[in-house]
Amino acid sequence: MNKKKIAVILVFAIVLSMFTGTNTFAASGNPESYRTPTTSVRQGAKGNDAYWLQAMLKTLGYTISVDGSFGPATLATVKKFQSDNGLSVDGSVGPATRGKLIEKYEALAEPTPTPNPQATMEAPGQAFKHNPDNLTIPSTSIRKGANGDGVLWVQEILYNLNYDIDVDASFGAGTLNMVRIFQMSNGLSVDGSVGPATREKLTERWNAAKKTGKSPAKIICIDPGHQKTPPSGYETVSPWGRATKLKNTSGATGVSTKIPEYITNLQIALKVRDTLVKNGYKVVMTRDNNDTHLSNQQRAAIANNAGADITISIHCDSADSSSAAGVDTFSRGSGDGSASCKSRSYRDNRYASELLAEVCNATGATKRSAVKSDNYTGINWNAGTCVILECGFTSNETEDKNLNNAAYQQKIANGVLNFVIKAF
Repeated sequence: MNKKKIAVILVFAIVLSMFTGTNTFAASGNPESYRTPTTSVRQGAKGNDAYWLQAMLKTLGYTISVDGSFGPATLATVKKFQSDNGLSVDGSVGPATRGKLIEKYEALAEPTPTPNPQATMEAPGQAFKHNPDNLTIPSTSIRKGANGDGVLWVQEILYNLNYDIDVDASFGAGTLNMVRIFQMSNGLSVDGSVGPATREKLTERWNAAKKTGKSPAKIICIDPGHQKTPPSGYETVSPWGRATKLKNTSGATGVSTKIPEYITNLQIALKVRDTLVKNGYKVVMTRDNNDTHLSNQQRAAIANNAGADITISIHCDSADSSSAAGVDTFSRGSGDGSASCKSRSYRDNRYASELLAEVCNATGATKRSAVKSDNYTGINWNAGTCVILECGFTSNETEDKNLNNAAYQQKIANGVLNFVIKAF
């Protein structure tokens, strides 16, 4: 074959690949070899979009052939991925599934190191991102609507204390909520205004933080739900509203074992704690016995003052129907409707979905749903991410027995560990 004919064939192959969106010569297992689809990809698709999908799934550890044809095998793998990640299991790769694939793929670029307790727990404190000492401490009260260095000083301190706050020198709804949360957590009047008392407490907390530096280990707060004798009275449900509810309750009781939920919650939580600590994480407990008298706001304050990266509140569910079974998670809703609350809601629900998937994978329990809600005091007053894990139904005889079985409790703990490793 002469050179002229070879050149013609090569040009034809290149043009063909441009129109079909496929790799004419060989299928690549690298998703970056293909264009990211902009529309939903369904069974029957061929070419670039199918190649991209299959390469993504293969890179993420799923057993799949990269052949550019979305057939029954690819459909089954897509559904498995959706199920593993708390997505709607419909086999169609729309925006939600495509986004999760990209998120998981990008996370591979930053592999999680094997936790080492000696390397993390004993390491010296790390530097903070912001240094409010470069700013002048405000001399007058700062309120919503303010702008400038005074607001920046407040935001930088709260950010360094691990409060979920934007550092933008603008005192908007997000900053207002975080100031109120700080005030609640530190026994101050919750008015959302940074006056002398709040300013003094911010300075005190910042000076203390500088002495230790930022924790090199991720801080996980484990909150065993309920207690033997709950405190009486009511407290506000959120920093943005006036609604109130009971400070706490004692929880449900096992239909078969007759064990109170607060006991089961603590048993599971202690196994979660021990499992996380063995793997190098710093754990803060809201309680380690059943004779506490903590309100839900006080539980959030413990997490906030510890600078927790995430709080996982351990609960068991109950229902009128004995057939109800499975695991649920709950995370914050849209709050006051501000952009800050909506952004936190979206992020935290992703964590809730991932926690749900990992616990169900570890236990074999039915995966129910990851619910967004504004009704939980402990979530709303948390300065960071907080997820309630409902480990199963004590009103279901089988699940009640499982939830009070040490081996099954350890499976739950293993699921939480798998989530934390992947999330952080």
